[in-house]
Amino acid sequence: MSIDMTLASIGHGALSEKFDDALIDVIKNTTNPNTDATTKRKLVIELTFTPDKNDRGFCGLSAKVTTKLGATKPLTSLVSMGFDHETGEIAAVEHAAVQQSLFDKSPNAAPVSVEPKHETLQKVVGISR
Repeated sequence: MSIDMTLASIGHGALSEKFDDALIDVIKNTTNPNTDATTKRKLVIELTFTPDKNDRGFCGLSAKVTTKLGATKPLTSLVSMGFDHETGEIAAVEHAAVQQSLFDKSPNAAPVSVEPKHETLQKVVGISR
């Protein structure tokens, strides 16, 4: 028996390249600290042979490489939000272990501020400047 075909030769090397790319994806996903370490990953090489209906000496060959990777863990956080009725400032900061006041004026404070339009302040809170 003589078969002059290997996984490395299928598609003139394309199947081998697809395998290499998929293997890298599996390794990256497995080592990613944002995925569950115990989830099984899967890499599948699927070859489909479709015989020619008129000549069984020929087959179409379809090759594909698929992966099943570990899902990333959801990211959760806590955000403090507020509205300064004196200044009209809206602020939001992500919670940290050492939390500053939402409207702290110290040099280390870094709230994310959005200045609403004057008309919005009047409609929502009845503040005018």
